[in-house]
Amino acid sequence: MMERLLSVKDIQERYQCNPATARGYIRQMVHMEKPMMVKEKEVERWERDKTFYPQETYKTELLKKRRARA
Repeated sequence: MMERLLSVKDIQERYQCNPATARGYIRQMVHMEKPMMVKEKEVERWERDKTFYPQETYKTELLKKRRARA
């Protein structure tokens, strides 16, 4: 099954923003140009990278990641 592609309009609706902002968001992700599209998986990855946790949770998650790398 092919992964769903999202358009500028889809990103606009998802984040309630104008087309220029949606294009700017898409350009921060791995994407296609002409037509500008992005895989749903890439949007989810971008959102994860932009998500912040409350301070204590963030510290705990950071320590877990550091321990997992070691």
